[in-house]
Amino acid sequence: MPEPAPVICDVTLKGKSAPEWVQLFPVGQMQARDGRRWKLSDPERLIAAFEADKVDIAIDYEHQADKPTGPGPVPAAGWIRALAVRDGALWGRVEWTERARKMIEAREYRYLSPSFMFDRQQGEIIQLVGAGLVHRPALHLKALAEQETNMNPSFLDDLTQLLGLQADATPDTILASVRALRKAAENPDPSRFAPVEAMRDLLHEHHSQAEKLSLERAEAKVEEAFQKGYLTGGMRDWALQLCRKDEASFDAFLASTVPQFAYLTEPTGKKAVPPESMRPALASQAHETICAQLGLKPDALS
Repeated sequence: MPEPAPVICDVTLKGKSAPEWVQLFPVGQMQARDGRRWKLSDPERLIAAFEADKVDIAIDYEHQADKPTGPGPVPAAGWIRALAVRDGALWGRVEWTERARKMIEAREYRYLSPSFMFDRQQGEIIQLVGAGLVHRPALHLKALAEQETNMNPSFLDDLTQLLGLQADATPDTILASVRALRKAAENPDPSRFAPVEAMRDLLHEHHSQAEKLSLERAEAKVEEAFQKGYLTGGMRDWALQLCRKDEASFDAFLASTVPQFAYLTEPTGKKAVPPESMRPALASQAHETICAQLGLKPDALS
């Protein structure tokens, strides 16, 4: 079984001048001086993230940017302007400051130690954060690794689930989803969202229309029940309230009773018909009147 690749903190800045390209990570397995191991399976992912971010990566002195050193300036020794895969390793093109260039050429600094993010469960390096000129790279690498392992894996798992991503989503994918959500919140699509005031007015109008239809339906049912004799005039208000509040109970009331007040709503103005006992007398009186007008005897039309 092949030995792990040389530890990343063992990058030596060789030569009499500060190199333009420096090795950052070997591709594959790597091991620190204290025995811990990491791996870089996909260097192209780091390159893609760097190019998408469009921000140069700072190289400082002794990883000052990664330590809580308090207020004060943190001078840069250089800036990583580009990344590339060469000879089985990830390399960075550095633009050194004049001060750092002179210190490297004078061999005042000889080692470069990258600062990175990694998956604690898999040991996979997922992001290049920065780098530092150091004297004892293994010790500084250990401190940086301890800082990164303070990341709570359960937090990332919860965030992945909330975003609706796959369980194996990378931090880059998670970050891209969060940025997309923020962009959507800052620039909502008018075709998908409506103003709160408009929605409130729409709901109010819908509620008013529903109330109107409910009242009309209840009034119609009560009027029909009244016309059929199930209700008296004094029962109208009670029946209307019951029908609007619980239409099923009103229907049950009608089903359980009889139209005992039907006589109150029978139409009036029918043609009067005299009792049977009065009809002969009325007919005889009319007969006599006609005969008298014609000058006839009362029994002439008999």
